[in-house]
Amino acid sequence: MGSLYHTWEAKSFMSIESVAYPKNENNKILLTFNESGSYQLKLDINSCGGTFTSGKNNQLEIESPACTKACCDSKFSEKLAMMISRVASYQIEGNTLKLNVPQWGYIELERSN
Repeated sequence: MGSLYHTWEAKSFMSIESVAYPKNENNKILLTFNESGSYQLKLDINSCGGTFTSGKNNQLEIESPACTKACCDSKFSEKLAMMISRVASYQIEGNTLKLNVPQWGYIELERSN
């Protein structure tokens, strides 16, 4: 199992409603987990941050992000910012990070170099 403490690029949502939130492939949406327990989320336009805690069995609790308020993030970015605080656990397989959201699905991210 790899380490959570990297920068990850959000790739897709795996949920029933994911088609309503297409991702623009030209935009890199990045989520960075720091060993200090803080995270940064770079959306299309706005930047967000907050804290998180990880526990046994890949449990993950992410505080709702505090974001700058410039206009015009994509629907994908807005949904990601909304769903991140509902994440309950994670899985890492190779360079892929899955953030699991109970009763919704998961957010798939890829390790960014």
